[in-house]
Amino acid sequence: MMKSYNEVVTNIICLFKKRNICQSNINSHKYCYRSFQRFIHKNNCQWEQSAVSNLITELRETNPRQLCTIWNQYMRQLDEYYHTETIEDRHTYLSFSLYERLDGGMKPNLDDYLRTSRSLL
Repeated sequence: MMKSYNEVVTNIICLFKKRNICQSNINSHKYCYRSFQRFIHKNNCQWEQSAVSNLITELRETNPRQLCTIWNQYMRQLDEYYHTETIEDRHTYLSFSLYERLDGGMKPNLDDYLRTSRSLL
């Protein structure tokens, strides 16, 4: 069964909420996906890699490189979810704070350091 674009986007947003991805990042994804949907309607094209490439090319003309890089990542996540019905955590690395990316052994050490530092002030 072919999944609709809106269904995939809705499922991605639900997945991000379950994973406690920050709201600003979720909003950024929503904006990207809505923009892509407008792009494919405006250009009368299908949801496919060539349309993604065309969108990114068009973005590069008027937007900072960082935005294009992020949107390209978002579109890869969209494609990954479409094919696998999930997005690997390592593909959402921009969605987590530096603290959240620390491995389990580092968090307690950092917490202790911060607690000790605060008490010295």
